[in-house]
Amino acid sequence: MSFEEKELKINQQLQQVSIEQEEKRQEIRELEDLEADYFSIHYQEQRYFQELIGNNQGSRYTGHFMELDEEANRLHQYERQRLEDIAERLVNEEVQLHRLEEDLYYERQKLFSSEGDGEVNY
Repeated sequence: MSFEEKELKINQQLQQVSIEQEEKRQEIRELEDLEADYFSIHYQEQRYFQELIGNNQGSRYTGHFMELDEEANRLHQYERQRLEDIAERLVNEEVQLHRLEEDLYYERQKLFSSEGDGEVNY
């Protein structure tokens, strides 16, 4: 493979990595927005259940409202863990892309330094 072909291949790979990094950043931004919305809704839900329980103190429905609140909390913990898992996966993928980008830049630097020496060592 000629120097130009190797350079073109590396540059295409770098361009692809750049596109994937931007897509990953967009996914992370969307997840952050989703998390903010989710926690806002959860806060409103908690406030609603607390008001319901407080306003119905002594009512025969108090136990039912407390059970609903406990179930909502279990679901919240599950969803929070799911969002954390997604965030961790996205960060790991972003780190992998950054490492790949560094490797490609190193490979390109090696290619140019070997071209300067008059030989291509691949």
